[in-house]
Amino acid sequence: MACMPRLPVALRSLIDAGRRPVEHYFPRGRLRFARDALRWERVARFGPRVRTRRAERATAIVLSFRRQRNIDVIARSILKCDVIGRLIVSNNNPDVEIGRWVSVRDPRLVVEDRGVNAGAVARFEIARREPAEFFFVLDDDLLLYPRQVAALVEALVEDPLAPHGLFGQRRRPAGGFEDGVQSVNGPIDVLNRAYALTRGHLDEFFRLLERLGMHAGGDRLAPDSIDRGDDMLLSFSGGAPPRCHDVGPLLDCPTQWLPGVAVWREGGFREYRERLYARLAALKSFA
Repeated sequence: MACMPRLPVALRSLIDAGRRPVEHYFPRGRLRFARDALRWERVARFGPRVRTRRAERATAIVLSFRRQRNIDVIARSILKCDVIGRLIVSNNNPDVEIGRWVSVRDPRLVVEDRGVNAGAVARFEIARREPAEFFFVLDDDLLLYPRQVAALVEALVEDPLAPHGLFGQRRRPAGGFEDGVQSVNGPIDVLNRAYALTRGHLDEFFRLLERLGMHAGGDRLAPDSIDRGDDMLLSFSGGAPPRCHDVGPLLDCPTQWLPGVAVWREGGFREYRERLYARLAALKSFA
């Protein structure tokens, strides 16, 4: 199947930002983003493979919804890692045929169209059906280098008790969360955006889901849907608090603020997560 013609991610993002300049996110300036994104894409396409001495392999899962133009380069970056044994790119957007946006060819790659928006939690349902012991799950708005992907998976293999990540939230003593925590090493309250987890974490994820009396499918805005808090549920799935790692500067897709694309901008999002966190904390605490 023919692949969609496309400009580099950096140039396409700048063009789109010119059409909707207020909503795009360039915290360090547009030109610096363009430089950093071009460098990331060059490494993902033409950089060396990231080798590993480990025998373990992880299955990676990337769920696509509104950022299909990122997916090809994200897939290339993940597939640069020898520690990745399989990559599943799953499309939640029934209006898009994701195979037309993916040009990379690799026997480890599986591309699938679901034909329905099953919500973000679909990534953990996909992992559940896979036979792997280790998993790497990535949001489509975080542009990671191969070495960053490999570092996270290898951290999980070394310490499989807790899920691992590189971005998250800390609980404030007075309530609420400190958002956007990154470039730190150590325990954290909630992981966001990138997750390294084991089969055991998946089993506990769905056990906690059942204990909460919530569901994984259907209307993700319904009070009993977990879709806007699946990252919180995963963060409680280990035998210890989740761990955050400093793997170097992180490159964000500038569409992460766009209404209709960024789930966190939906009404009631923060209130939903406050309630969910309280329920999870009542079910399970870490020594």
